[in-house]
Amino acid sequence: MSSITLSEIKEEFFKNKMGVAGISILVILVAISIIAIIAIPVETFQEWNNPKSWITYPKIAIPIWVNIFMIEKTPEHMILEKPDIQNTYQDEISLTSHQFGFNFDYDDFPDDFIYMFPTITNVSYKT
Repeated sequence: MSSITLSEIKEEFFKNKMGVAGISILVILVAISIIAIIAIPVETFQEWNNPKSWITYPKIAIPIWVNIFMIEKTPEHMILEKPDIQNTYQDEISLTSHQFGFNFDYDDFPDDFIYMFPTITNVSYKT
């Protein structure tokens, strides 16, 4: 059985550029993992697999920074809150309108649209 020392293994790695690159990548990945464990709160990890926290994000939404590199600007993902709510009553018919105002400065149409109705806690009828 041959005895290989740690210095011989280190010397063999540093002779080969691929060995140095592989060790460098491994060290970077381990460092990023340690930083992620320290810096990111535990609640974030718990929300990762929670479908309720992902429901407001479209499946095909692209990152905002993509528009930096594109000539034609694609619509960004927006969460619009506090609509202008208008209620109209006529006889037995009740019409509720939720309207949002925003500037649409893009060259393409949105691929997806999600509207989540607010939870109704107090229902009143006009008689």
